[in-house]
Amino acid sequence: MKGTNLRKNTSFRYGYVPSFYKKIIRLFAKGFVKFFALNSNTIISTEICQLIDPVSQVDFHGHKLYFKSGHGRLRWRAQTFHSEEPLMMKWLKSFKSDDIFLDVGANVGTYSIPAAKIANKVIAIELDPANIYCLHTNIFINKLQDKVLTIPIASGSSKDVQDIFYRDFSIGDALQSVGRDQVLPTNRPNPFKISQLIYPIDDIFKDFKLPQPTKVKIDVDGNESIVTKGAWNVLSKAEEIYFEDNGMEEDLYIINNLKEKGFEIKEEIPSIVGSVKSDIARNLIMKRITSN
Repeated sequence: MKGTNLRKNTSFRYGYVPSFYKKIIRLFAKGFVKFFALNSNTIISTEICQLIDPVSQVDFHGHKLYFKSGHGRLRWRAQTFHSEEPLMMKWLKSFKSDDIFLDVGANVGTYSIPAAKIANKVIAIELDPANIYCLHTNIFINKLQDKVLTIPIASGSSKDVQDIFYRDFSIGDALQSVGRDQVLPTNRPNPFKISQLIYPIDDIFKDFKLPQPTKVKIDVDGNESIVTKGAWNVLSKAEEIYFEDNGMEEDLYIINNLKEKGFEIKEEIPSIVGSVKSDIARNLIMKRITSN
């Protein structure tokens, strides 16, 4: 494996840190829940909790998108839909009706959902079972069941069972890590690990005869080297690849390997995490200019 060290020192950290205002709101909410005994597991509290089902609405390229909310992180994802990854927004709008989009690290479908409004087919790979539940909900409420295929599995270099390291047991969370503890600098509110099935992307497409993607997004929070080792056949045949370079040595190896396979960097901007511009990470669009 290529080096997991960052290519330069940084004080930048991934992960959400609540503001003073948000902490006050949370204290109020905890008091409200306690006062009305909403965690008492009575029939009334159960029915009330079951009926609370907020949904965020987002406008995208002439389409109205809907995302399950009811959690601070989910609400934040909808609120920052246009600002968190502006290069992604621009890229999605360039999709055509015959494109096939492979979303590796789909999370709750923040980009799979808008892509499905334009592209012919979306194949969404996500390893977190909590996120898969929310992804399915978002597919359903946007009536995209016929356009999105979800693959609820972790991607790696071989068919295996490995530990997945989580930083928090929270819906909509990211920064899970395959087979090793997270190497990126991040907050770990409630860390744990659990064994899950690993399956290489190349084998998924071969074994299940899936169509070759024209557009691929790889944003897997430090797992890029682990994922690409089992995906070079699919990647090399794509037209464009959206790739997050987290500033690790192994990310540079992946970028150079893609260049050797006939890709060039079409556009790039620094990554933005929670409105903070990273000094080590960047988002790239790589376009295939020659056949391999």
